[in-house]
Formats: sequence, C-alpha cells, structure tokens
Amino acid sequence: MIKKSIFLFSLLFLLFSCDPTDDRITIENNSNQVIYIRFLFDSELEENIGGMHSIYKKINSGVTERIKLIYTWESTFDLHGSNSRLNLIVIPNSKIQFIETKQDDLKWWEQLKSEKYYVKSYTLEDLQKNWEIKFPDDGFELSEPNTY
Repeated sequence: MIKKSIFLFSLLFLLFSCDPTDDRITIENNSNQVIYIRFLFDSELEENIGGMHSIYKKINSGVTERIKLIYTWESTFDLHGSNSRLNLIVIPNSKIQFIETKQDDLKWWEQLKSEKYYVKSYTLEDLQKNWEIKFPDDGFELSEPNTY
C-alpha cells in the first residue's frame, strides 16, 4: 500500500511540475522545397536579436509541423505588448543548413541580409481565428535582403 501511494504521489508530482506547452500552431509546407522558418516579434526584429521565444524549424516539402512553445501564445504576446505582431520568416532552399540550431543566431541575421526570404505578420487575434498556417498559400510576401 505504501509503495502504491509513493508511486501515485511521484506520478502526480511529475505531471504537475512540468512546464505546459502550447502546440496550437501548425505550419503546412505546400511548396516544392525545404523551408526554414523562424518566429520573431516586432521588437526582436527591430533590435536584430533572437529573443527568448525564437523558434527555428526545418520543414520538408509537403509536411505539416506542429510548433511547440513553452507557456501559451497568449502569454507570449502579453510579454511583447498588446499591439505586438509575430512575424513568420521563411527562407526556402536546402542550402541553408546552418540555421537549424539556435547557436547560429548571427549567421541567421547574415542570411537575412544576403538572401530573399518570405515573411508574414500575425496578431494574436489573427492566430486565434486560425492556428493553421499554410506556406506559401497564406499570402506571404517576398522581402528583399536587408529589410530588417
């Protein structure tokens, strides 16, 4: 009986001590190439910093990926201000291997200065209407290098 109680207590402790994740956003890559994505808030773009909520992801052609964030999207937007916008930056082509890791943040900014990329901005209200993002179908704009 004591072993069972200890096991149950341990299980409950583990369950409630974990950070919650929010995985409502999905990105569907409907292009014919591998894409590399990154989410950045406006303030992070203006300052050329990655920010603590930066998300990097490689998404193969024809694949839908669920984006996981610790905490919630609502609380993350709150941290950046009520009028903040979340920018999804998409760099196509498989030649960009170095942006797969967060340690290569400076190389990411160098890439934005030298390559064309796609971008779309979202408010929290936009996302709450539809958490499913489809590239390139959702009206992504092609940006010239060094826009940010």
